[in-house]
Amino acid sequence: MKRRACITYVKVVDGRATFIVNELDLSLVEMEINKILQDCIRPTWDEVAKAINRHLNGEYDNIQYETYDEAMARLNKEN
Repeated sequence: MKRRACITYVKVVDGRATFIVNELDLSLVEMEINKILQDCIRPTWDEVAKAINRHLNGEYDNIQYETYDEAMARLNKEN
């Protein structure tokens, strides 16, 4: 009987907000997270939020930013 070589490897699949692995290897998961973060480096927080949102589950969807003056006006209006 002929034996086939069985090649095993650990693979991490980024499934938007979920990592799918065939075997838990935290160092590989950490490497995937670092790749995502490196890919999301942008000059402003707004651009970072949009870039990282591709990998998250809606955490930063439709986020609205206020200027300092807008925030202060809203706070003063509420008091």
